[in-house]
Amino acid sequence: MCYKPVDGDTVSFEGWDGRKGEEEYLRLRRWVGEVSRGVLDELTELNWGRFKELGNPIIYVLPTSNEDRHTLRKSLYSFARTYYDSLTSVLVNRDFFASFPALAAELRFEGDKIPRGVVHQLSKDRVYYFPDDKPVTPGAVQQWGLDVFQGRVKPVRKRGTGGDETERDEKDGLKVYRSVGLRKIPGVTIMVGHDEL
Repeated sequence: MCYKPVDGDTVSFEGWDGRKGEEEYLRLRRWVGEVSRGVLDELTELNWGRFKELGNPIIYVLPTSNEDRHTLRKSLYSFARTYYDSLTSVLVNRDFFASFPALAAELRFEGDKIPRGVVHQLSKDRVYYFPDDKPVTPGAVQQWGLDVFQGRVKPVRKRGTGGDETERDEKDGLKVYRSVGLRKIPGVTIMVGHDEL
């Protein structure tokens, strides 16, 4: 049994078969990793790797103060529970990135510019920023997710990889990123198309 007093959940592991040996041990380990995750968890260096192992897109919400953290935890809890099986939702202190630069680099932050929210689609290593001019509310987060899914928000690209850089445009209140300055590479064809979250 996994008891989660913060979320008020109790989850049981069903169908244990010790005769399967290593396979069953791995199944139990995956189960523990999945069910012990909080609905809207706090990010730490210890649980970051576990969240990535799940393979779900991770939504990072970055409160601006302790009061903001409390408000976001209450307002986003229902959203996080609704999408619990397909999306890992976490709260992150802004100071966390100074002590853990690997995550800042993975989320493509530049200097002190940190957005209010980020989605990292792990399966394709794509990062999407929440619009700075919108409040972080359940409705705004759901609309943003829909915009990402329907291709209205482009991912933030890595800088310095094969001449692929990004420029930022404002369009209908959304930040739109487009790739610029791609180098011609002999024997390589670059195709640009629509892809979904």
